Amino acid sequence: LEGELANIRSAFEWALEAGEAQTGLRLAGALYWFWYLRNRFSEATDWFLRARSFDPAPTAAWANVLLGSGLFAWRAGEYVDSEAFLRRAQDLFEMLGDRWGAAMATHHLEHISEDLYHDLPRSIAVLSACLVQFQLLDDAWGIAFTKRCLGRASVSFGDFAQGVSLLEEALARLRQLGDQWCVGNTLHYLGDVARQERRYDDAIGYFQESVAQSWAQRDALTVADGLLRLGQIL
Repeated sequence: LEGELANIRSAFEWALEAGEAQTGLRLAGALYWFWYLRNRFSEATDWFLRARSFDPAPTAAWANVLLGSGLFAWRAGEYVDSEAFLRRAQDLFEMLGDRWGAAMATHHLEHISEDLYHDLPRSIAVLSACLVQFQLLDDAWGIAFTKRCLGRASVSFGDFAQGVSLLEEALARLRQLGDQWCVGNTLHYLGDVARQERRYDDAIGYFQESVAQSWAQRDALTVADGLLRLGQIL
């Protein structure tokens, strides 16, 4: 995708000028996870703002634009807007019968429970519901991805044993699936648990591997945060 970005940007500009709504929406919606993995927050926010200028039909492309808009509004700290986008995406995915999309919208709504309402029990309940959705779909990645976040939320709630168990389960499955970006992030969470518990040698090992994985995935944000944690430990 990075090699084709110039062409993709040109296609998006053409779609805007030509009024080709579905083409523009499909491009913007399909790229939301790429932008997130590569920390391209400004470009993503601009594309979603422009894509929402289209007069949308109730399609999967529009649902994905709402999903991406919600995720990046959350990253910008615009939690009220984020919740509105994500709930609209969830409703549209459900109307379209897209159970995977609905599960992802549910997953991202967990961030709102934690950051807007500061309600960790609600956050855990949302993620638990999301886990059931992915289990019903028999989606191995969705299950592992949700266990990773459920583990982090459990640690934040003070249940370290449950949190570490979930994170370790997620890590093992994500390694099998080959999702190195999620592996790097999960190692980061495990490192933070070890740091809080003053198991500094373990924490250093987790963060060093996390930084190496995240560097290979060009995830500059997790690299920077891992270096910060290592500095704090030292």
